[in-house]
Amino acid sequence: MALEINNLKDFNDHPSVQLIKDKSRDCKTFDFQGVNPVQVKRELESLDVNKATGHDGISAKILKAGAEEISLPLAALYNSCIKKGQWPCGWKKEDWIPVHKKDDKNAKENYRPITVLSCVFERLLGNQITTKYDDHLCDCLTAYRKNNSCETSLIALVEDWKLA
Repeated sequence: MALEINNLKDFNDHPSVQLIKDKSRDCKTFDFQGVNPVQVKRELESLDVNKATGHDGISAKILKAGAEEISLPLAALYNSCIKKGQWPCGWKKEDWIPVHKKDDKNAKENYRPITVLSCVFERLLGNQITTKYDDHLCDCLTAYRKNNSCETSLIALVEDWKLA
């Protein structure tokens, strides 16, 4: 079931929205910048070869091994997407995979879902967002921020709930 936001005014008083507004009064608007082949190559070479293959079926090991050769055409493709302001739908396809955690393999509670995405383009754009806005964001926001994850978000939610 998709989450529907009926009224965007509901977020006007959110601490993160207020903090962004306060700190951004003198800032110019944000536009994604083009990426260069060196940046693409660096992201490809930093891929974890032990991670699962994304929806595209190309393993991180292959991408990493061919980083030198594919960084230039990928940079051109990414820059075309940035220039047009488009994110190809196929790049956001994800596969949910149940990963066994412990104990009985027949008990659904002993599995956790992971999402496997093709992420080089997303990481490049995320780096730009982080560089521009990290010091403008409320501490409770975790997307595109170093040392934050789903786990840190869940821990914060549980701790806040216990305090309420």
